[in-house]
Amino acid sequence: MLRWLERFVQRILVLLTSALAIAIAAVLLLQVISRMILQYPFAWPEEMAGFLFTWLIFLGVSVAYRSGSMIGIDWLVQRAPQRLMRIVHLASSLIVIVTLVFLIWKGVEATLAALPSKTTVLRFSWAWVYASFPVGFALLLFSFMLDFFANPTVGRGGLVDAANASDGKPSDERGAA
Repeated sequence: MLRWLERFVQRILVLLTSALAIAIAAVLLLQVISRMILQYPFAWPEEMAGFLFTWLIFLGVSVAYRSGSMIGIDWLVQRAPQRLMRIVHLASSLIVIVTLVFLIWKGVEATLAALPSKTTVLRFSWAWVYASFPVGFALLLFSFMLDFFANPTVGRGGLVDAANASDGKPSDERGAA
């Protein structure tokens, strides 16, 4: 059930991040046209593009994680004995979980603190921009936790399952994640 929900959320995020990228390009194109052709630059497109870009980044983190695009430096761990590999993976996974929970908490605090302040040109609450931080990391935590509980010793993080390491692919490329 949770995997279905995760796939659904992932599809929505891919569509949303694609729409955000298109919106950023359109807003910046409008700014270029208004400045260069109309000789009357609008004040809001640069501010709007920055806000859209912030949301794109924090929503894109979850998309990048799910697609296996996050980098990991695991060269040394891959050459370690399987028992050590599992211990390192478990420890690093717990550190990631604690860090993401902390970042979500701090993001919520920052969002609430930003409620009364307004943006310079568009005059909407900065909380709408700051909210991208806890929302993006909560989505990442959701995906990470699903992978972690599916296989707490070797997950999507790029570690190679030593029992199946002959092909040199991360475990998720073999369908084990």
